[in-house]
Amino acid sequence: MITEFEQLPFNENWNNKLSCPSFTTFQLHNARKYRVGNKLSILLKGKFLKDVEVIDVRTVKLYAVNEFVARLDTGYSRDEFVGLVTTMYKNKGIDFKTADWDLVLLRTIEKTKVKPQNGLFT
Repeated sequence: MITEFEQLPFNENWNNKLSCPSFTTFQLHNARKYRVGNKLSILLKGKFLKDVEVIDVRTVKLYAVNEFVARLDTGYSRDEFVGLVTTMYKNKGIDFKTADWDLVLLRTIEKTKVKPQNGLFT
């Protein structure tokens, strides 16, 4: 699928967060992709959903994520969150004790509607 910006795919809409104007995502560290001001196209199950802008990024270790962040990001407890992440990335050759992760705050980019000028199309 061709999108305007680099793609950020989701297989699940955890906590229904993708419906919100702002939301977080927890991703394997990528300083190029997850940097303030960068724009991304969100895909849900392979279909374009919307474009977003990176507002803030916090780089953390998986086991440093607390209950507060885990529940805001996924709706699950910290232990369930760690289980989800380790399951999702289990075949990627990641050392979960040392890997850096990005907690990314995203904002939906609202598309501006162009109004035709009076008389232009009449």
